[in-house]
Amino acid sequence: DSIFENIAAQQLSDMKEWSTMDWVNYQVVPGLTAGVGAGFTYDNMSVGPDITSEQYQGRIEWKAGNKLTVSLSGGLDDLQFSGSNTPDLLSPTFSFALQYQLFETTALSLSASRGATPSYFQSQVTESTSVIAGVHQRLFKRLSLDVTGGYGTTAYQGTTASPAAAGIGNYDSTSFSVSLSTSFLKRATASIFYQASYNNSGAANFNYDTTQVGLTIG
Repeated sequence: DSIFENIAAQQLSDMKEWSTMDWVNYQVVPGLTAGVGAGFTYDNMSVGPDITSEQYQGRIEWKAGNKLTVSLSGGLDDLQFSGSNTPDLLSPTFSFALQYQLFETTALSLSASRGATPSYFQSQVTESTSVIAGVHQRLFKRLSLDVTGGYGTTAYQGTTASPAAAGIGNYDSTSFSVSLSTSFLKRATASIFYQASYNNSGAANFNYDTTQVGLTIG
């Protein structure tokens, strides 16, 4: 219960966001595409300074036959804080995704990303980096196993000279999930899953773990 008491003690902020990201792409050779993009975001915060930001990115998408697909983008996010003396925040951003069909019944995936977003805590933004790896294995004709694991780190940055959310601290998180799925009646699917995440903060009273077990039918 201590984490909820500490969160309740912080002043939280609602947010309305407007954003656009536009790209120009060029097919270098069949299966290889390059592009450049620019975007703009405006975040209207109910508490704390409003945030405007400009995004500048480049990306490459490569499909090597039927086995390998790679997507990579990177750039810079320039954030400004309305009515605040805090300097602009220049935050590097990137995203990476790889899928590899190892065998007919086995597929591997790897993804990573980094970005900056407004925090729900007053006068804060977060810079987050994450890595996720997964395996998809078809066990029998209609039975499949999916296993994923991930790690992420989040750093809080103040948008004013005296951050209102001081004491939250940065935090690291690890996660794990496994699911077993099948199809039936030609068009129906069902799966059972287990998920767990572990969050470790610089402030011990914000540490928490979560677990979930469930069933999905489609």
